[in-house]
Amino acid sequence: MDGIGDILVRSKLAELVAEKNRLDNSKVYFLMKEQYKNLGTFLGYNVIGLDRKTEKNLLKRFFKFYEINKRYKFKRYINLEFGNDNITANIVAKEKIGNLDESKMTSCYNKYFTKSFKVSESHKKILNKMRELGEKILEREVSLEEIIPDLRYKFPIDNKDIVIAVGSTARNRVCNPIKMKEYIEEIIKFYPNEKIILVGNGELQKNYAKKILEMIPNKNIIDFVDKTNLMEAFELVTKSRLFVGFESGLYNLCFVTRKKGIGLFRDTSVPFAHEVPWLKNIGPSEKIDRSIKDSEYPDEKINSISVESFRNALEELK
Repeated sequence: MDGIGDILVRSKLAELVAEKNRLDNSKVYFLMKEQYKNLGTFLGYNVIGLDRKTEKNLLKRFFKFYEINKRYKFKRYINLEFGNDNITANIVAKEKIGNLDESKMTSCYNKYFTKSFKVSESHKKILNKMRELGEKILEREVSLEEIIPDLRYKFPIDNKDIVIAVGSTARNRVCNPIKMKEYIEEIIKFYPNEKIILVGNGELQKNYAKKILEMIPNKNIIDFVDKTNLMEAFELVTKSRLFVGFESGLYNLCFVTRKKGIGLFRDTSVPFAHEVPWLKNIGPSEKIDRSIKDSEYPDEKINSISVESFRNALEELK
């Protein structure tokens, strides 16, 4: 499994696959990026980490998988992602199962599957694609409710503070700080006594938080950007009263822990905009706002989410 959202959202499907094969956790291993090993371990997985340098370097990758194959002697390899990659070629197993990847760069690895199938491209939402993927792997009907994870038992849960994630993996998913300021002002009206905690990482997000604090000098706004590790940020979210953020791993954390949240999307039809009662996804108004000019956050769609839409989402979740 690849990113944070992939790991969280696929957690229930992974559990069902293990159950089908009558395997306890000691006989199931998860291959994921090295930087997310802590999350996998926290969820109770046996994790094999793969760092980016090893993945991209032919010689390092050869020796890494030589060690992996020699140590584990896998019987079955199952790809829970929809895309394929060179890992399918490098893993030694009697069975290799996965979805056929039609992209030009990686379709060459399809030939290494011993059993493959094609998940329909017509699905708009990741859950619908996962449901079909589950049916192909498990060889039975799977309901949507059956694959929605509920990881509340894994995390500390509370109902205090507002957590705002000020970044995402792609800059065009993030609104201008001026727009975020307007949203925060609405939050303060709804929750005047709650602390508002800004989370994120990296220099760009540190500057984003700094601008927010300059525009809204409020003692209840706390800057935690670059001051937490991944699991500490997770705890802030699961203990919060409300989460606000863009498409990100933290948004997906709200999804799997039933935490109330507002997702800000340039397009609410994207796969990871989950349509569940505890999350409100809001997108741009029909009239695009071109009044904000910012070279760092120039996307007109994400900058066109109205304050009124945000206010309505707050009202619905309160």
